[in-house]
Amino acid sequence: MLDDAFLRKLDAFSLAVREHTRGGVGGLRKSKALGSSVEFSDFRAYAPGDDLRRVDWNAFARFDKLFLKLFLDEQETTLRLLLDASASMFAVEPDKWALAVRLAATLAYLSLSRYDRVVVVTLRGGREKSSRAFAGRRSFDQVEKHLAAIRPSGETRLNEALAAVPVTPGRGVCVLLSDLLTGEGWSRGALSLLLKRQELSVLHILSRRELEPDLDGAVRLEDAEGGPSCDVRVSPNALLRYHEALTAFLLAQREFCHSRGIAYVQLASDMDLERNVLGSLTRGGVIRVNA
Repeated sequence: MLDDAFLRKLDAFSLAVREHTRGGVGGLRKSKALGSSVEFSDFRAYAPGDDLRRVDWNAFARFDKLFLKLFLDEQETTLRLLLDASASMFAVEPDKWALAVRLAATLAYLSLSRYDRVVVVTLRGGREKSSRAFAGRRSFDQVEKHLAAIRPSGETRLNEALAAVPVTPGRGVCVLLSDLLTGEGWSRGALSLLLKRQELSVLHILSRRELEPDLDGAVRLEDAEGGPSCDVRVSPNALLRYHEALTAFLLAQREFCHSRGIAYVQLASDMDLERNVLGSLTRGGVIRVNA
């Protein structure tokens, strides 16, 4: 999914977390809670994927169990990758789904490299399906396998699905990867995440044919998610009205996000991940270049 050369380039970036986060321990995020400063706070049991450099080997010698030292100042967070797995994400070549899963893998790698945890959340219908929490860079292969096994189908009612996403107490980070093409909208679901103290980013992915349709004459439009088909005659005037409606749609998504402090990045499915998308994510405040 992501080759080794690209992963090496990703080491120059990290996830841009705008707020102090609060979750487990052992990460490299600045926090007012527990972390890894020189001031000792407590212990917790080791979990697979945790950084072995934080193991208290004296405690292991005494109790024959692995414990991690907890300190003040720095703390991990959990990144939840919210993937719209509706059929519309897979309907048009080049499909939006291919870029979405590669983007999800990219963000997962950045988080795991910083000792954060990653949960992949599949959104389909009005429901969500969460993976286990992945931790440590060594679990990145498992994240890729999990992403590769997801198959888009049916519809996604984003308001319901987003509201159903389970989050742990305290601040967290969520990234929604979707075309936002849902009849009921998605703003109520997004607001429910904000009320749960989740820092939200939206990666809005549309196909090039959706952004710049090359249709002409009489055509039949099929709904990828099972809705009724529509026979239309495409004329220059019809294309003009389409572009006006598309511009208004994109502007509404951007304005909603900016008014709520949500990072918003609009992407086309044919964009090159390395040459174009990383720059867009950096400018949009989703990732940042390491100092």
